[in-house]
Amino acid sequence: MNSAAVGVPVLKAIYGDNAVALVSQGYVIQQTVWSSVVMFIFEFHKASQSSQVVDADVVTDLEGNKQLVVVITTTTRPSFLNPAKIVMLKLAQNPNTYAGILGITWAFISNKWHIEMPRIIDGSVLIMQKAAIGCFMFTIGLVTALPEKVIACGSKLTVFGLALRFFGGPAAMAVGCRAAGLHGDNLHIAVIQAALPLSPLAYAYAKQYGLHADVICSALIIGTMVSLPVLIVYFLAFEYWS
Repeated sequence: MNSAAVGVPVLKAIYGDNAVALVSQGYVIQQTVWSSVVMFIFEFHKASQSSQVVDADVVTDLEGNKQLVVVITTTTRPSFLNPAKIVMLKLAQNPNTYAGILGITWAFISNKWHIEMPRIIDGSVLIMQKAAIGCFMFTIGLVTALPEKVIACGSKLTVFGLALRFFGGPAAMAVGCRAAGLHGDNLHIAVIQAALPLSPLAYAYAKQYGLHADVICSALIIGTMVSLPVLIVYFLAFEYWS
């Protein structure tokens, strides 16, 4: 979600309309393909956790010492179809899925037969786009106000998460892009996009599936605060080395 709400304005100001086209295409693919894969992994992990039974008992040995014994029993192996059904149901209820499919379909039709979108529809889409950015910033404010502490998971985990986000992610993106043959502005756009802060959607997933929501929340808050200087440093570095 940050690719559309934060990435498009920032990269448009730096690299122009070419960056907007690349980021928009990546965002549509992310919403239609990658989000489905991530959601399925979360649902499968949740089903695996629910299929385990944890039993604890206090046992006294021969010397009279009491010990706590924890027994984890796996009842059944999680089925592949149950998480898939849940994911399909959630995707069917998500309007972003329909928006992505309709956008791709319209792009193919417009490119094939050179049909332009009517102005009234184009204006309506632009209004919804601007409203979505405002709602996104409001959501960031809500997530920021949720924890009692700004750094809820400790300074070490926060620094580790920020290092992965702002250095590990861009480094992996740079390696992948170079392997794919990208260079110049396209490579720079991909790396800067990988350095964008976390989206509130990541916190929503972590909270829903019980996956270290406090760590994600701290990384989201601190990452949003320091993201702009980091992006500027990346841009200056690319301009210097170019």
